[in-house]
Amino acid sequence: MVEAPDSEQAPPAFRERSALPQCPPITLSQGQTVPADLEECLLSADAQREGAEVVVTSPTIEGDPIKTYFRALPGGGLEVFTDSTADSFGSEAWSHIRCADVASLVDRESCEDV
Repeated sequence: MVEAPDSEQAPPAFRERSALPQCPPITLSQGQTVPADLEECLLSADAQREGAEVVVTSPTIEGDPIKTYFRALPGGGLEVFTDSTADSFGSEAWSHIRCADVASLVDRESCEDV
């Protein structure tokens, strides 16, 4: 299971999440969008059956790292944890959403804050 650099600050739902098969981590540069690798990982037949997790690290405008943990849940659904604790110009907090289906990677209308 991929851990946050300082998981003590992470919410219990993150620290206690079940282990899922891991996809290779993705690190984006300034201005880059999430590559097709993310969707390929989370939308694969294996991910839909067994689940999958991938961490995406992306910089804020100021260059602070934001880590987003995308989790395709076995049997369907998407869970997203975002660690913004290193964002000195932002919330400096964690967020957690759940979505009805993995297609929500693009369209988050079915997602709700947890």
